[in-house]
Amino acid sequence: MTELTISGFNFTELLRKRLPIYHKAGGGKITLLDTPQQYHLPVTLELLRVLTTEFDSSGVYMTTMKVYSELVPILDGQGVDVSKIYFVDVVSKMYGLEPERTPRCEFVSSPINIQSIKNAVSGYLDKLTSQRRFVVFDSLTTILLYNSLPRIVQFTTDIAEHLKAQHVDAILVMMTTAKGSTNDKLIAELKPILDDRIDIPD
Repeated sequence: MTELTISGFNFTELLRKRLPIYHKAGGGKITLLDTPQQYHLPVTLELLRVLTTEFDSSGVYMTTMKVYSELVPILDGQGVDVSKIYFVDVVSKMYGLEPERTPRCEFVSSPINIQSIKNAVSGYLDKLTSQRRFVVFDSLTTILLYNSLPRIVQFTTDIAEHLKAQHVDAILVMMTTAKGSTNDKLIAELKPILDDRIDIPD
């Protein structure tokens, strides 16, 4: 089995040890995963592979980086079990694309439409059949480019409370930017709702 090593440490093993979904079904824990931008794609792919294949969990994946039609073949090629994932695509329509309708993906008009993102994620929760369920938000850094800090904090807090009540684990993915950036301010604001934080070094 191929494992992902970053900056001298085994990221795959770190996920096995730190993600609460592995240790207890239905924990409703909120984990922040902060990764340098250059590692974002391999980190995300390995995260979803571990969740769907090793942990045998199903979930919802919000993508702000790649359109659904481009993302699914990449995930499939990296050993991710895409049959266990529902997608919320917030970029296809923003790019002016007219994606073909599919029950596996909700196409939200843009990253600005936070309420529609929240509704789409909530709507898929009842469709998840595994004992272990997850939601991955990828990435809050990108959503922050289109929304104010207070709006993102409110959105994340509201949906985190909802997921906790539904006993669904959530992973909030962020991409490291310069120290003192709005990213740091967002992390500070989200600290009260976080159960754990995983930092990937440069």
